[in-house]
Amino acid sequence: MTQLLKSKFAPTNTDNLFSGIWIRWQALTLGERLACANIVLIPIWWISGIYRHMSPFLLLGVIGYEWQKYKEIRLKRPTIAVVALLLFAMYQIAKILFAYDVPGREKFSNIFVMTICPAIWLWYIGSNNVRLRLKAIAWAFTFVVVLMLGFWVLLQFVLPETLFFPNNIPTLATLITGQTTEETGFTQTNNPYYLLPYQIAGESLRRYNFFFVYPEYTALIVGCIGFMALDLKNRLWSWLLLLACVFIIVLSGTRIAWLAFPVVIGSRYIIGNFSKRYIPAIAFALIAVVSFTALSVPPATRLLENQVTQSTEAIGDVRSDSTEVRAEIYSKTIEELRSNEDALIWGHAARGKPVQNISFARVGSHSFILGTLLYLNGIVGTVIFLVFWGALFYWLYKTRSGRPLACFCILLFYSLVSITLELVYGNSTSALMIVLCAALREPKPSLQGVHHA
Repeated sequence: MTQLLKSKFAPTNTDNLFSGIWIRWQALTLGERLACANIVLIPIWWISGIYRHMSPFLLLGVIGYEWQKYKEIRLKRPTIAVVALLLFAMYQIAKILFAYDVPGREKFSNIFVMTICPAIWLWYIGSNNVRLRLKAIAWAFTFVVVLMLGFWVLLQFVLPETLFFPNNIPTLATLITGQTTEETGFTQTNNPYYLLPYQIAGESLRRYNFFFVYPEYTALIVGCIGFMALDLKNRLWSWLLLLACVFIIVLSGTRIAWLAFPVVIGSRYIIGNFSKRYIPAIAFALIAVVSFTALSVPPATRLLENQVTQSTEAIGDVRSDSTEVRAEIYSKTIEELRSNEDALIWGHAARGKPVQNISFARVGSHSFILGTLLYLNGIVGTVIFLVFWGALFYWLYKTRSGRPLACFCILLFYSLVSITLELVYGNSTSALMIVLCAALREPKPSLQGVHHA
């Protein structure tokens, strides 16, 4: 019976990568060992409180390994994407130097962690043709998803709320540094210096973040895991992992992820089957029929309008207070951009005033595109970042051989959620998912068995 369960639930074993449901450490390349080990240890990064520095710590480890083994850092000519991202970092640094005494300005450490480190990672991956097999990475993320589901059961039925609130369990870094809520400026339910597995929205709504500090990060990372699940050949593993990801995204209460996730999955199906002769014809025919019916038949138009209105109101009612605050943030952000031509071109030195006396709800926040790019970095910085984003898409397409569709789905997902999600590129963990996209690629058949970097 045990052997039957193992064979049924185990990942498809075509290259001795797995032994039953467990991964074989000896079968992993050096790069896969580094990636899988740190993915599995994500709960430890959370408990330690140094998750924010995961990217630079790992990068220093790789640099140390390179220097010890080769006496140099093996880097080739950088791609356009890497150059653009480094230019974006230089632009941000220049803005800091010109507005050094402005309160609330960006910090040098943030630019190093969020922009420079990912750029160096992408440079290293492209220079050394680093390839990580999807199955190995998906197994590590599956392990984390199982932990999150088990943690949810404990939080829901066993562990009392008073165990965590108000800020009862500090991280190890907090114990060492002694930072408190007053020093960091975070609220009682939104503080990365304490172990808070969920946030309390309103009176009783729980928004689960588990090991990723914020619910938005949880939705972002788990959404990416869901796209990886779709590329797995073992259909049982694929569907179970996908359903678990959908469940966790719902628990996160991140509305933009609720909307963007199915859109990306639908786009993936169309793109993945576009080479089949009948799929494009059926897809365009359906679009034509739906468009004609929705716009030309009055009863259908009214029905569609009512459904959209009701769905929008239902989603908004889940967190109505957040909807109102966001609307005010966006309107005031656009108003300030229109009223200051210089700031529109070059960007503001810092975010604006709080909205409705909420400290973290400031003008120029709660949107990566409108806030982080346009408001803080202006048209100049936005253009530089868009060059990076477009060049990254192009490089992934150019090196698409052996690359899963999940890589493109992840970048599309990031693009969609960045409309209303400021945190999409504001954490080393979310930035590392983009780095992971660059490395997700099956090894060439002739090089199987050779350990890649």
